[in-house]
Amino acid sequence: EGLGMGISGDRCGNLLWRIQNGEIDNINPKVFWLLIGTNDLSDACSPEATITGILTIVKELRHRKPSSLIVINGILPSSSRR
Repeated sequence: EGLGMGISGDRCGNLLWRIQNGEIDNINPKVFWLLIGTNDLSDACSPEATITGILTIVKELRHRKPSSLIVINGILPSSSRR
């Protein structure tokens, strides 16, 4: 059983802000499953900045929910072509 909290178009900074401002305060999941970074790369962020953002999110989750497992999903390919 899981709870999807993703927001379409989110970037690392958006997710970090939500974590730091109470979005996960009242939940205690066994696992956090992260799929973040695709939009950062699509918006011309460098790979290095994107990785830094992901690692900052992981650090914040570890600080706030130390007993939870954190799984980082690989960044999925995307294209601006439709």
